[in-house]
Amino acid sequence: MRPRLPRDHAPAGSGPAARTSAGRHPLAGPIHAPALEAANRFGLLPALHRLAAAPVGSLARLGERQRVGEQLSALALAVSSTAAELDCEEERADQIADYLLDRASSRVRTFTLLSILLGALGTVVTGVMSLLEVRKSLYRPIGIAFGLAGATLGLLTLRTSEASVDFRHRRNALAAVGRGPAATPVFPTAVWAHLNQPHPDAPAALSPRQTLLQRWQTTGELGAKDEADKQRLLRLLFGPGGTYKASELRIRANFYDQLESSVALIKPDVFLLSQQVAVLP
Repeated sequence: MRPRLPRDHAPAGSGPAARTSAGRHPLAGPIHAPALEAANRFGLLPALHRLAAAPVGSLARLGERQRVGEQLSALALAVSSTAAELDCEEERADQIADYLLDRASSRVRTFTLLSILLGALGTVVTGVMSLLEVRKSLYRPIGIAFGLAGATLGLLTLRTSEASVDFRHRRNALAAVGRGPAATPVFPTAVWAHLNQPHPDAPAALSPRQTLLQRWQTTGELGAKDEADKQRLLRLLFGPGGTYKASELRIRANFYDQLESSVALIKPDVFLLSQQVAVLP
């Protein structure tokens, strides 16, 4: 169901203040429809209405233009800071995953080296004992013991469990995305409105937030898992944190990368709106 938005974020042209009596938006001439849709989505329409209503060349118009510029700058800063925060969280998960994988690789290398050394040592010892004509009843068991030790180390190399770590995230953007519009947002208002509102050209389509959720749960890393494992991972990823394996941290980093990309899609709209406002008389 499409979320109910604040009055300033109602779909463009849907309220009486948004259109003239002829049904045409009063800003539709100087500002193109895509820019108007963006302004509506980001709550900038009231400021643009005041700018358009102020007499051209007056101090009032200059002041309104300055206020619109300040709001656009604040919006651009909100988008950039949100994208930076999401990128930092992605990097944090990636770096810890790299550490766990390096630790597991180090353990495998250690077991492999010990297995090679034991095999070589067993060969040398039994060979020397054979040259010294030691009774076979003595050196054969020794050779078997070295072989068993090497096989045990090889088996340990194959069965080396994936390392894990306690990873906490009390400020969890994924949790807000999972809970939806009713969640306590960890995003700025304009960014949160963008994530929860379908594109104006396809109002019946899924919102960016719903698209992400559907993609995460039906395709990619989670889509290939059984239902029990999928639900466990969703609780881990969308909760306050817990014990993560390296592969699970990779999933978390990938989710944050996709979320960052969705937030970054606001930037072209902000740029377009800035251009349209700049050419106003």
